Amino acid sequence: QRHLTIPCEMCIRDRPYPYSSIKARLLIPLLAILLAGTFALAVAAAPYSRKAVDSVYDLLLAGAVLQIGERVQVDDGEVVVDLPGSAFELLALAREDRVFYRILSPDGRTVTGDDVLPEPVRHLAPGKPVFYNSSVLGSPVRVAALRREMAERSLSGPVLVLVAQTMQARNDLAETLWRGALVAIALVCLLILLLSALAVRVALRPLASIDQALLAKNPRDLSPLVIEAPAELTHTVSAINQFLDRLRTQVNSTQSFIADVSHQLRTAITAIRAQAELAAEEDDPQRLRLLAARIHKRSVGLGRLSSQILNRAMVIHRADAVPLIPLDLRALALNADDFDHAPLPKDEVLVAGDPVSLEEALNNLISNALRYGQPPFAVRVWQDEQADRAFLAVRDHGSGIPPEHWEQAGERFNRIGQGGAESAGLGLAIVKAVAEAHQGSLLIQRGDDGGFDIGMSIPLLHEEPQP
Repeated sequence: QRHLTIPCEMCIRDRPYPYSSIKARLLIPLLAILLAGTFALAVAAAPYSRKAVDSVYDLLLAGAVLQIGERVQVDDGEVVVDLPGSAFELLALAREDRVFYRILSPDGRTVTGDDVLPEPVRHLAPGKPVFYNSSVLGSPVRVAALRREMAERSLSGPVLVLVAQTMQARNDLAETLWRGALVAIALVCLLILLLSALAVRVALRPLASIDQALLAKNPRDLSPLVIEAPAELTHTVSAINQFLDRLRTQVNSTQSFIADVSHQLRTAITAIRAQAELAAEEDDPQRLRLLAARIHKRSVGLGRLSSQILNRAMVIHRADAVPLIPLDLRALALNADDFDHAPLPKDEVLVAGDPVSLEEALNNLISNALRYGQPPFAVRVWQDEQADRAFLAVRDHGSGIPPEHWEQAGERFNRIGQGGAESAGLGLAIVKAVAEAHQGSLLIQRGDDGGFDIGMSIPLLHEEPQP
């Protein structure tokens, strides 16, 4: 089948990487996604590791500040504290870190501890530890603050208990967790990439099986591929089989055409040679003139046969190689040299056509009409919108082809009783080939006025395609 197409300006082999490999087209985007995911996870792992470490160390600070808070008492109007040693035992496990504490009385005076430890900047709810970051002597610290309300006769008000620890140990632990997470993420991504490459390779095996099936076929074997393929490749296999079917049809047609041409040329050349040999041995002038006339007649037929053989080969080639374009059949009829045309439709009669092939078909119709028909002659164009067909024909008023031979019209080297040795028998074959290349058919009919039409029926083109 012919389709209205626009020639492609760039073939696949000219396309840049990664179009050269399906594996690359699958794996490169997947690798980009994995790298982006790895980067996102690496960025997210840092705060997650910090949060996890802070939650553990904050529990230790909370335990220490609560234990100290429980030992705060009032004695003779003074705040006294019996510091428990267990409050600092767990914090002391981080040997590279230092621990600070401070207890403040309701009047803001430091009861005991380090004055350098800063007080919280916001109001604290009683009984619940609050955590914040600060610095002591230029070192960053994490502080746990506890507010305890005292309600004694001699003293009432809030007592603040502060316990702080430097952050070296928790920073080291957070970095260790983050690096461990990066290693785990990288290994998982690498494993996913390897498994994806394996999956892509397995998924593309049917392509290799198609390649092997094609390479295993004998060059003369144009039968369809019989192979199991995934649903995504059924259209590919179907397209290959359609191509093989078209190729088989073309090969068979070409082989048959070559055989017929060889026979026809051999017959014509043999006849000319036989007449020439007779002429070489003939002494009678009248007989020589008769033989010369026969040789001329055979030579004219051979020339016409050669010309039409080449024209038909050109038509067959253009049927598969040249895209169809929008074409107005009225313009084609108007371009017929030295030949009348019947009244043409006012509107365009658009078809998807090859102007060179259609012009060659029209020339053959005109030549046949002039050789075998009777005047008046005319090129006719009309359309039938209900049948969705356009028609291009040449009308003459001769006897035409007998109805019993209409079905054989268009067969190669079939002269159906018209002409003699000078007839090539390919004129209507060319017209039929052009019509079929345009998804049409050969048209033969007898008009109401006794005229004989022979031409082509071609599907109408309703909308001009966009380039």
